[in-house]
Amino acid sequence: MGRWPLLDQSARHLLGNHELKFGVMVAVFYWLWFRRQPPDQRERQILAATAIASLLGLIVTRLLVLMLPFRERPFLRPDLHFKLPPGFETELHTWSAFPSDHAVMAFALAMGFWMVSRPVGWLAFLHAALNVCSPRLYFGLHHPSDLVAGALIGVLFVLVLTREAVSRPIAKRVLYYEQRHRGVFYVCFFMLLQQTVVMFNSLRSIVAAILKLLGG
Repeated sequence: MGRWPLLDQSARHLLGNHELKFGVMVAVFYWLWFRRQPPDQRERQILAATAIASLLGLIVTRLLVLMLPFRERPFLRPDLHFKLPPGFETELHTWSAFPSDHAVMAFALAMGFWMVSRPVGWLAFLHAALNVCSPRLYFGLHHPSDLVAGALIGVLFVLVLTREAVSRPIAKRVLYYEQRHRGVFYVCFFMLLQQTVVMFNSLRSIVAAILKLLGG
């Protein structure tokens, strides 16, 4: 940090740019969903299970953050003497670092893509490591083990939910609505993937505001 300004600026831009992180992965998701005509039902079954797995993995990760012992983020640890660029701001001071929800989401999607297309999957894993996780390591938002644990959680959820015995009943219902109620289905589909781009931050802020009003 501070030795190569161009590297610092690039990492900072990646850290805060949702489109370059999950926007790319959502675009790939759309492409894989619509690339075959007529649709490959098994591929759509895997993708539907992947979307659900990434959301469930994110929910479980947030619960783990609340239940596990608090872990200080690297940039807040005085013993690491972490240097941050001027003007760097984050709201993560009170959030535990372990595990990384960004790694969960990125590697869950990459694993699902890999199961549909090996070349696309490998590129998605590379994107998850370099564009999603590396900036969070670079700025001290996570320890390496936070990211590894998050990646394993994401991959594990996809492996479980894409098993034929598990994914078939889930996907059967999803694909039924896709065929019978296309308008409503794709509105919800779009909103779910749009929230994926921003890591459900806007939805979480709405829930937090509702809970605050109820508590007040």
